[in-house]
Amino acid sequence: MLTPIKIKHLRLPSGYPDKIDTLGDHLRVTRLTRGQYLKQVAERIGVTMDSVLNWEHNCSSPALTHYPKIMEYLGYCPLPQGYGKALLGARVKLHRIHRGLSIRQAAIQIGVDPTSLARWEQQDHNLAPKYQQLLWGFISNL
Repeated sequence: MLTPIKIKHLRLPSGYPDKIDTLGDHLRVTRLTRGQYLKQVAERIGVTMDSVLNWEHNCSSPALTHYPKIMEYLGYCPLPQGYGKALLGARVKLHRIHRGLSIRQAAIQIGVDPTSLARWEQQDHNLAPKYQQLLWGFISNL
């Protein structure tokens, strides 16, 4: 029988965030774990070193167009998990962000008004079956 080991405090190496809450935290942990420099990450994503540094320090957020490359670099989606149980609007927003699309760009692809799409992403609505079908089509069309 194994005896559990009690660890009072696990100290991460210098530079690692205390907890991983933000996209910047995910980027920093991944970069440090891989032993990479800011320049390497910036080149891979297609941005400046200052951009990556600002993201890591949570001073700014990347443009939606950078999310696909960021997720490719990380190897996973850093956005909140559990969206499988989320409302349709939240799932649409997540898929839109994954693709690096603005609300306007996604609305054009879906064939709806951008204002309506923005509203649907923010709160649950009883959508007409026609619009539900369009949104589900957008989610499944990867």
